[in-house]
Amino acid sequence: MQILARKFKAFAVWGLPLVAGLALGCGGSDGDTGSIAVSGGVTLEGEPVKNGVVVFTPASTELRLSATALTARGQIQDGKYSLNAVPGEHRVDIVVFSTTPAAPEGIGSPGEQSGGETVARAIKSATVGNEDMPDVNFELTATDRVGDTF
Repeated sequence: MQILARKFKAFAVWGLPLVAGLALGCGGSDGDTGSIAVSGGVTLEGEPVKNGVVVFTPASTELRLSATALTARGQIQDGKYSLNAVPGEHRVDIVVFSTTPAAPEGIGSPGEQSGGETVARAIKSATVGNEDMPDVNFELTATDRVGDTF
């Protein structure tokens, strides 16, 4: 009986706070991660990027452990993107694609097509605050271009 009492006391001291912490740290049932709406523009040599992708990955070591779940991705269309990212410092990967030719009739839809050839790539950084951020803009230059494309 004393062994059982010791095990219960150990659980009460260590187990209950751990379980409570995990339950509180997992967010609500709607999957809310406390993410913030981030949007802005992307230009390449002063011109709006027509087609590409922006990926925000947490720079924090603690957050990187769950980076797959916390990585935010936004499609660049006509120079604009939007996504939801967790607050904090982020590595921002930007890839610019050539304009995608029209798909053959009956194969996919324009929204499902790949971006075509990679035209430019850049790694930037951004800090996401605790409120929506509508003007997080990125400027890519000639040094970000890939090969002789364009």
